[in-house]
Amino acid sequence: MDAEAPELALFRGRYQDEFRTAFTEALASLDRRERTLLRLHFLKRLTVDELAPMYQVHRATAARWVLRAQERLVEETQALFLGRVPMSEESMEQIVIALRGQLSIDLASILPAVGEPEAAD
Repeated sequence: MDAEAPELALFRGRYQDEFRTAFTEALASLDRRERTLLRLHFLKRLTVDELAPMYQVHRATAARWVLRAQERLVEETQALFLGRVPMSEESMEQIVIALRGQLSIDLASILPAVGEPEAAD
């Protein structure tokens, strides 16, 4: 058990619903390609080398797209969550870092609710 576990347990107890709502809204705000890239990369475990030919782009472009989709998801989630819950940005950043490992779990449960995947091949 890591040192952040008690803090995360407290966070989940108090703010889980608000965070999930913010995350869901942030995911829905991404464009269809961004959601599909996140789905393929995190849920299907495709690498950028596998994604690039699907979109007929260079692997560096696919990598930039995945990274930007991740960044937008984190930024939007933080902004929406902080709009609901009074918390310092520093505290929020620590929580996001701690929760990153659960990103694929949240994506798996939320992505189907925000739209069907884009045909990528």
